[in-house]
Amino acid sequence: MTLSKRILYVAIAIMWCAAAPLAGAVSLDFSSPGIFTGTIAAGGVYRIALIGGDGGNASNGPSAPFGGSGGRGGLVVADIELFAGQSYSVVVGGNGGNAIDRDDQFGGGGGGGLSLFTTQDLSLPLDPNQTLAVAGGGGGGTAGLNNIRDGQPGGQIARIDGLGGTAAASGAGGGAGILGPGENSGDADDAQGGASAPTFIGGAGWENLGQPGNRANAGGFGGGGGGGFFEGGGGGGFSGGNGGAFRFGVSSIGNGGGSFVSSDFINAVLTRGDRRTDPDQTATLSLELISPSQIPVPGAALLFSSALCAGLLLRRKQTSAQNG
Repeated sequence: MTLSKRILYVAIAIMWCAAAPLAGAVSLDFSSPGIFTGTIAAGGVYRIALIGGDGGNASNGPSAPFGGSGGRGGLVVADIELFAGQSYSVVVGGNGGNAIDRDDQFGGGGGGGLSLFTTQDLSLPLDPNQTLAVAGGGGGGTAGLNNIRDGQPGGQIARIDGLGGTAAASGAGGGAGILGPGENSGDADDAQGGASAPTFIGGAGWENLGQPGNRANAGGFGGGGGGGFFEGGGGGGFSGGNGGAFRFGVSSIGNGGGSFVSSDFINAVLTRGDRRTDPDQTATLSLELISPSQIPVPGAALLFSSALCAGLLLRRKQTSAQNG
């Protein structure tokens, strides 16, 4: 093999190694409720996994503290191509508040919050036609003498309107959707709906007017609806779950939020909370690089040109020495 070819092959190998990180070498994990932003370090196909927050548990009061359990958050797993330098935003949902944590120990559970991934700006209205993945939160459980029921799981089929869930005049708050907040209850106790973008704050639970400020059964971060006196709050999601209502002496559960992925994702699997196989996993979001891009980065191009120039200079010196 000639010296020129050796130089060229070495330069190409340097560029290739610098440009292509190993699959799995780039991963990000978010497990605390909140909003996070960042920039993609290495381009390629990423696997994204999102789990929505669980709904809160209800309570029947000091004599029978255990009411219905909250529904589990939905799971979304999908693949998408992202590019180096691309900005992203993440929302990790929180679990709905448990009514048993209240001082008086009465109340329905708060709705679980949504978890979300997007490359859009959260300060602007979200567009379902651009990169967006949402895992719905679970609905809150209900209390009542003869009506203890578990909240609906998150990951329901999303309504296409992307709006928040409804709330009855006497009931719990609705969960937020990506394009609108959940409704507030019209009750004097005032269970509130979850907030949509850009804050995604969970709605406050009903307030015992004799114990102001006692709202432990609030909705989870990510737009969960607040729990009512007996009723469960709606879960946040692409479309928010409806808050539970009290009608004809019967209280109803909080509905789970809807899950969704935009059309630029591939290999998408959307799983309802009650069909998840992991026993204890709480709301989380993760990204893992599974197929790196083979496009040279500026640093690799610089290494390539440097190696090539050095090789050409070496060859020129050798040629000059032979001719001399």
